[in-house]
Amino acid sequence: MKAETISMAFGRIDDDMIAAADALRSRKKKTPWKRWMALAACLCLVAGSAAVVLRGFPLLGAKCGGNPGVLAGGRYYYATDFALYRYIPATQAREYLMSKFFVRDWKADEHGVYFIRGLSLYVREHETGNTRKLYTADQETVTHLYFVDFSLSLTNRRVDIGLGNTRHTQDGLTRVVSIDSRTGDVIFHGEITGEEREALQHSGNLQYEYPIGSHVFRKALTEQTADGGRIYELRRDGQPFLAPPENANRWIELAYIGNNLLIRQQVFLRSADNDREYDGPIDTYLLAAPDGNIVTLPGGLYLTGTDDHLMYQSKPDSFPSAPILYSYDVKTGATELLYDGGELRVHVAEEVTTDGTWLFTTVPWGGTDCWKLIYDDAGHLTGLELYAANV
Repeated sequence: MKAETISMAFGRIDDDMIAAADALRSRKKKTPWKRWMALAACLCLVAGSAAVVLRGFPLLGAKCGGNPGVLAGGRYYYATDFALYRYIPATQAREYLMSKFFVRDWKADEHGVYFIRGLSLYVREHETGNTRKLYTADQETVTHLYFVDFSLSLTNRRVDIGLGNTRHTQDGLTRVVSIDSRTGDVIFHGEITGEEREALQHSGNLQYEYPIGSHVFRKALTEQTADGGRIYELRRDGQPFLAPPENANRWIELAYIGNNLLIRQQVFLRSADNDREYDGPIDTYLLAAPDGNIVTLPGGLYLTGTDDHLMYQSKPDSFPSAPILYSYDVKTGATELLYDGGELRVHVAEEVTTDGTWLFTTVPWGGTDCWKLIYDDAGHLTGLELYAANV
């Protein structure tokens, strides 16, 4: 714009407009403290939020809630949405362990809390409180880690980690690595086959292999039928074990209970009225001991247990009424009624854990109850009593 044009434009501005602008500018100059107050408020909000997140929202309560935890060494380890805690039943004391802010997933045993952060596996040891890195994946070939299975016992202290790479496979899972939970030594490292990936996609969990004594059990998908059914085979030392009935679909589950291996076979028989439908399921439970002995268990839904006793529900379809809980003596094969009452809120195996002294029952959105197991003078498990409700 030319100089004379600018001069003419300024000449057309009223004095009232200039005075109003001066007044507005004066008001803005008189209130600089508002900007500082806003900045201070933002800083306080950020600092407060960081403190709350890092401490796991302790002011909002750190109760066990409805998320299943792990009972090990007489302590109950559990997570809120923001932190990991430890609850001591004998004293009903609660201890903050660590923030979950950077933790992808966690597990625990009598030695420590194991957690995944980034592409590394760590353990926070109970005795020292120190955190050690056990394993780090190669960032060039791995994009994420997660727990595939966590099968720890006195004879099998290992952590199985899935190595995922979403850049190269559709589901991301490419390999499994088994790590010694104390030393961090790699016990096994192998690629995932097509049938194992299929099992993972179908069940959400990869049952890889289960050593027990001098034997190794393994579940394998042997056939996928045209109507979408699946037939799984259980193998012991590479040979078929526990053959299913003909013309049936079968599901296999394996889990350690103490030093023993619990084997569940779930069979679905083809319906007589429709070849594409199945009746069932029919459950069969076996218990394999380290000495090679294998016994068939009484019928029921097995929930938890120790080396000496298993706990099972006699009527798994009794929901929403309170189930009847029995115990099975591993040494003698005797069964015992433990509890039959409305206070026992147990409906699925993932909601129950015991160490032989304490029993924790977790009901989603309903809290966690702590029970004490009762034994007679001969050491036989005879019952349980409610010790602390909604801990």
